[in-house]
Amino acid sequence: MLSSQLIVTVAGRVPEFDVGPSCRESTVSDCLSMERFARDKLIKDWPSFTAHDRAMCDMEEKISGPPSYIGWLTCFEINANARSPEANSSRSAGAMGSEATPKRHDRIHRRH
Repeated sequence: MLSSQLIVTVAGRVPEFDVGPSCRESTVSDCLSMERFARDKLIKDWPSFTAHDRAMCDMEEKISGPPSYIGWLTCFEINANARSPEANSSRSAGAMGSEATPKRHDRIHRRH
């Protein structure tokens, strides 16, 4: 069962929402503590995220089901990794015929 919630996104701070519905649907026993950890990390790192990344992650989270701080953090980390020098060098190697395979990132804490 999916719940619809309003996610309030304010450019200057981490969005606030109730992760209870996400955790009730979760198969992970320590879901709430993981969500709190992710929220704390987002609060600490929020100033370093670009406005573009915030907008992209906001859009992704709005369409992905019940809101999750883990989902937000994962989105930001994927974007940062995509811009890293290592990612750029593996893309270049891939264009030259390397067998580099991108890793798939899934939210494992939700049942579908």
